[in-house]
Amino acid sequence: MRAFDRVNLLYEHPGKYPGGSEDKFPRTLGRAAAQAMRPWLFGREVLLVGRDVARAFDVPDDHPWMEWREMPTWRIRYACIPHPSGRNHWYNEAGNIKAVSEFLQAWIAVAFSSRGEDDQPA
Repeated sequence: MRAFDRVNLLYEHPGKYPGGSEDKFPRTLGRAAAQAMRPWLFGREVLLVGRDVARAFDVPDDHPWMEWREMPTWRIRYACIPHPSGRNHWYNEAGNIKAVSEFLQAWIAVAFSSRGEDDQPA
């Protein structure tokens, strides 16, 4: 397992749709991007940031935040955290920032505590 990989689901967000007033996540493009990454993600731990990204990976809306689960159809282990955008008010609730911070620190500590064979220095 690699210690850290960062991949954006979408490299370009199309922004506001014509006639729309809100910046909306393009679900069709998100699902296509997720499917395109599927072979690359095999056997990895994947952190899905935001409910829209989680939906692109077919994660149900009632999946709890910060809980690792197996996704046999994708052959990944995944967890979801709320998107840290200014529009997301979840982080305004007492204790939520601390909870996400502790979750991420624990995950990073485990990921960096053991390096895979392909991550060993030459």
